[in-house]
Amino acid sequence: MTESAVVTEDPVGRRTEHGVDTIIFGTGFRVSDPPVAERVFWADGCSLTSVWAQEGMAAFHGVTLAGFPDLFLLVGPNTGLGHTSIAYLIEVAYLLDGLETRAEHGLSSVLMPVAA
Repeated sequence: MTESAVVTEDPVGRRTEHGVDTIIFGTGFRVSDPPVAERVFWADGCSLTSVWAQEGMAAFHGVTLAGFPDLFLLVGPNTGLGHTSIAYLIEVAYLLDGLETRAEHGLSSVLMPVAA
């Protein structure tokens, strides 16, 4: 992946960049060790897996993480498995509010502050 594209390679080695605005990881239900965490990296190169190994698996409102701009985890850490629609709707509303705030203020990303 690049900042604005998903890069694929066909069987003969031709690489193609596919421009994207949004990437959605549909990772299933491995609650305590989600595979996506191994593929998401902080600006300093640390994976989400390594951050959670050091600091514990947590996210602000169960959705956003300090140091990971524009990362929104629906049904994230400590939110339950989402068997009720209300929890999911609250998370989606929080995500949309963050994106609307970003657009209204012309921000390049939504970044959660590091807890004191």
